[in-house]
Amino acid sequence: MCMENGAAVCVFVCEAESTGEDKHLEIAKRVIKRLKTLKHPYILTYIDSFEKALAFLNNEGGLTHHTVNSISVFVTQAGDWKLSGVECCSSVATPPTPGSRPVPALQVYSPPEASTNSTPSNKWSSDMWGLGCLVWETFNTTTLTDVMDLRDTTKIPRGILDTYQQLVSTSSRCRPNPKDVLATLTKKGSFFNNDLILTLTFLEELHIKDDRESSRFLSGLVKKLDSFPDYIVKYRILPTLITQHTVYNAGCRILSALFKSILHLAAKLNYNNLNVEVLNHFARLQSLDD
Repeated sequence: MCMENGAAVCVFVCEAESTGEDKHLEIAKRVIKRLKTLKHPYILTYIDSFEKALAFLNNEGGLTHHTVNSISVFVTQAGDWKLSGVECCSSVATPPTPGSRPVPALQVYSPPEASTNSTPSNKWSSDMWGLGCLVWETFNTTTLTDVMDLRDTTKIPRGILDTYQQLVSTSSRCRPNPKDVLATLTKKGSFFNNDLILTLTFLEELHIKDDRESSRFLSGLVKKLDSFPDYIVKYRILPTLITQHTVYNAGCRILSALFKSILHLAAKLNYNNLNVEVLNHFARLQSLDD
């Protein structure tokens, strides 16, 4: 625990070195779960926590995925990325032998050290190579067919280029820990530190924010909705707002954001609610907005 800007900050760092379940990690998870739901002047306020897929597999799980690429990633309607393709997953202590990938087409994703059967320098180096391949495929909107294509960085955004080059380094020692990748790209002014991601993160934690923070956030949200992708608004933001309103009793301050979203709610409303109640609200809002 430390003091930052006059506030107490408690940091839990848990990293399992074995393949078994780490009891300290489970304790930390329970603490976070409780802190998210408790709000009291004399109980430590929950601010944030991260547990991403590769960081969890490599660090806490003691596992290597081995086939991180566009084929093993699925994207939900809400825009969440889910990691699959765990058929080649193995303990960091027993990496797979060269050519062990089940589909020949996946051999292109093998890191350079796999061809020489050398031991990776870090337990995450193989998956970080795969992450680099995924980054290349994402911005080039095509699957990787030749490992030499990774040298073409013309479509890689400048804000992520340095990290990308570390990920696809021929030296496994130079590839960063996934936790460090996350920390680098989410710090202020970095690639993932943008309106959309900051909005989604805050929205998930809206129920633990105080009234002043919530009101300020929701007032700004209405102006941002048109700049966000429709599928994010419909399948991520709207359901979260409804949950906040119905489960956490967020109150009237959330209604303005819901009415920017009325297009997605219309199909669920009966005739009277849609053509009388909603229109009355719109008329009132228009009369107050020059």
